[in-house]
Amino acid sequence: MEQNSEQLQFRRPVYRAYLDEVGHANYKCDLNHSQNRFLSVTGVFIDLRYVESTLSPHFEAIKHTYFKPPHHPDSPVVLHRNDIKGKRYPFANLKDSSMHSDFDAHLINCLTEWDYRVVTVTVDKLAMSSRYAVPFDAYHYCMTVILERFLYFLIARGLEGDVMAEARQKHENRSLKAEYTRIYSEGTRYDSADDFRKHITSNQIKIKEKVHNIVGLQLADLIAYSCFHQHAHLQVGYPVPSAFCRRIIAELERFKYERNPQTGVIEGYGRKWFP
Repeated sequence: MEQNSEQLQFRRPVYRAYLDEVGHANYKCDLNHSQNRFLSVTGVFIDLRYVESTLSPHFEAIKHTYFKPPHHPDSPVVLHRNDIKGKRYPFANLKDSSMHSDFDAHLINCLTEWDYRVVTVTVDKLAMSSRYAVPFDAYHYCMTVILERFLYFLIARGLEGDVMAEARQKHENRSLKAEYTRIYSEGTRYDSADDFRKHITSNQIKIKEKVHNIVGLQLADLIAYSCFHQHAHLQVGYPVPSAFCRRIIAELERFKYERNPQTGVIEGYGRKWFP
């Protein structure tokens, strides 16, 4: 019997896919400029029980150890890559080179030890605009591919999950919600609506701001830039990622990226480039 939306509210997801983007989906700009050319979305799949038992306490410990003023639930420190890199408040402690080195080493160690899986999808908007008379929404494409990979991940384990994305502009959030619900109701080119309804617990995507101190979104933010930079380097000769980015990618490629279960190949499974 098909489940209605009211029944779906009471299905508890075991896993959640957290989405974070690098770049933007806008085509009305100079696409020859590297900052405008690409949109990359990274999805991080995490067991929600693990988030509660391990990941969240670890994140809180990192914040208490490295950042001032003291992290407090009423005014939480939210880990955001750009602010950390710029050593902006509340990350000014990282201006101390010893503290910065210690934090980097600690973070790499955590990214290695934590239990999660990664999928990165990147769209070259310049190439797509030259190939298609009416290019489709780049973010929607990335989300669709990640949803399909998340579905396969859940099916292989006989589990259920849901999806959360970082908030963008209001009109973009509305459009994303509508596209997600359409996929849930109609399926995709490769996967049926029945499969989505069987393994995805909600017909609505959750959209949250990072300021809400959501650990999964912070983790996705911490790795998304490195994932994009390496992906663009491999595909179109984008500049070589920094040494720190390369350290992150080395650990993700060893342990975290989704891959072909028979061959271990990441491309096409844990990384997808379009077109």
